[in-house]
Amino acid sequence: MTLGATLMKPKPSTQVERIKDCFGLPLPAPVQAELKRLQEQVLFTRAQIREVESTQLTALKRARAGEAVAHSDMLEKVHQLMTLLGVGVHTAWPAVFEAFGWRGFKNRRQVGSFMGVWLGGYLYDRTGSYDIVWYIAIALGVFAALINLPVKETAIVRPGRAVHGGARAA
Repeated sequence: MTLGATLMKPKPSTQVERIKDCFGLPLPAPVQAELKRLQEQVLFTRAQIREVESTQLTALKRARAGEAVAHSDMLEKVHQLMTLLGVGVHTAWPAVFEAFGWRGFKNRRQVGSFMGVWLGGYLYDRTGSYDIVWYIAIALGVFAALINLPVKETAIVRPGRAVHGGARAA
């Protein structure tokens, strides 16, 4: 079972002191110190990500083996989603737990919003750019405007309520 993505890992042994500026000179000490702090943060974050991924994969493997685990029904849904092309743990886990677990969708608009976000990320992963996402959004906006052109808006007159202009309907 794969995670569906791999992290680009620069060598953690990169020594900041060896980095040179465009003139071939060593970086100033404050810049080196900042780079060292950032490097430590990146390494710490990677360790946290590996721990979360390990926990997720262990839970999935145990659920697939038939062991009793928390949220086993949702883990089965995660596994089902992962059978789709291009969907790994990073996509399936939050999708299932957001949709069916932690908060659940209350209406169609929330599902549509979630799928829009998912589609944008999927297209970015495939193309390396958000350009196609913007083209789709523009096309959908133009389409929505065109299908609303023939709509004639009229005020609804209800008895006993004020209508436009402040007069009361009879």
